[in-house]
Amino acid sequence: MNVIQASRYEKEWRIPTAQEVRFQVYTTLAYGGRGISYFTYWGSEVNESLYRDGKQSPLAKDVAVINGEIQKHSPNLMSLDSQSVYHTKPLQVGAESMSISSPIKVVSDGDFVIGLFGNNKKTSAFMIVSRNYQRQQSAKIKINLLSRVIQELDRKTGNWKKVGNLSNRQIKLILEPGDGRLFRVI
Repeated sequence: MNVIQASRYEKEWRIPTAQEVRFQVYTTLAYGGRGISYFTYWGSEVNESLYRDGKQSPLAKDVAVINGEIQKHSPNLMSLDSQSVYHTKPLQVGAESMSISSPIKVVSDGDFVIGLFGNNKKTSAFMIVSRNYQRQQSAKIKINLLSRVIQELDRKTGNWKKVGNLSNRQIKLILEPGDGRLFRVI
């Protein structure tokens, strides 16, 4: 479980933007996180929490949307094991770059995190997250798995939708600031 900053608890702290919260949530999911909590969820006007003396802060509405998305991801991610996590360059401290043998590779420029998921050591899903929470990014992903169809989870409905066949073994997508997307290969 990851506890995500969502308030100004000390005067020196700043309140994160909705895109920064989204980045923290989706990065947690890409790393195989099984729970999200917010610091602080409920408080007073002094600490500027998500709910202040019972009233919603402006960030609370954005967090509610993100929580709805997490709820749609949960049944799928909870049934899979986190296998590995890779970062594109420039690497952050402690991050691993994509290995040559990785079944999923970002083949375009950009700041991304890729989480691989599956069962019984067989990769069947991946999440890509934009590390840039200030601007939109384009990603081109090469898929080296023996499958025919790639699907993306619709985070509004929780249903999978086909995004193409894998004859060309690549997909292109646009990620909003701090955003993450979940795909499976069948």
